[in-house]
Amino acid sequence: MLPVHRFDSGAREALIATLGMEFADRADVSFAYVFGSLLAGDSVRDIDVAIWTTEWADATADIELAVHLSRAIGLPVDVRRINDAPLSFRFHVLRGRLLLVRDDLALAGLIEHTARSYHDIAPLLRRATRDAFAA
Repeated sequence: MLPVHRFDSGAREALIATLGMEFADRADVSFAYVFGSLLAGDSVRDIDVAIWTTEWADATADIELAVHLSRAIGLPVDVRRINDAPLSFRFHVLRGRLLLVRDDLALAGLIEHTARSYHDIAPLLRRATRDAFAA
């Protein structure tokens, strides 16, 4: 199990700024988000980053980026490409914090498509969750 790292708001903001700067030379990344526990509280085991890329790449590219980011900030980073991610995961990511945007139109299109599609199925998801956890 990974160790827990604690941050005050100043350290959290500095970490987020550093992550954003690490994408400066990554022309293949149209936009990137940080999401998850870093934004939700004061302690994390790893940093969750989601990216939208301009071209298809295999999983090794995501792993290489995760290793690069981990070395840059000194904490474990989990990178997930959202180009083909499930709708509910994309919706969760888009509620995170934008680190970088190079393509405003692509981001706006993703936000619109994800929000519309998610809200269309949200009642079904709520009912399925309620049914799954009903006693």
